[in-house]
Amino acid sequence: MACSNNTVDGQEGPIFAFCDDNFYEVQKYMVLDGHIYTVMGLLMNGNVWEKLTDEDQEIVMQAAKDAGLVEKNGIRQSEAEQIEFLKEKGMTINENPDKEAWRVATASVYDQFADTYGADLIDQIKNFQY
Repeated sequence: MACSNNTVDGQEGPIFAFCDDNFYEVQKYMVLDGHIYTVMGLLMNGNVWEKLTDEDQEIVMQAAKDAGLVEKNGIRQSEAEQIEFLKEKGMTINENPDKEAWRVATASVYDQFADTYGADLIDQIKNFQY
């Protein structure tokens, strides 16, 4: 609603939300900047994990790795289909933004928060790669 009545002129969210929630009706542009990658964590009670044999722990870990690949490939495929859908609906999608220009433009933010969060954390954030 805020986008349709021009209270805000943009928003951040996953690609599927633009499709599922019809954001393409009120937003013409999308930038695929890759600023976040959401992962699914596998959690298990530590006591249960410790009761598993080494062999069973290896099986669980391998199954988790295999499932992660299936999940990642499935998301990439569905996002490719969703992007095509949004293009068909008239959205202009920038799939290759100039990320270096963004880094330069926002560099001062790191300095602004270095005292609050610590230079070590800021360096970890700046140097993180997946």
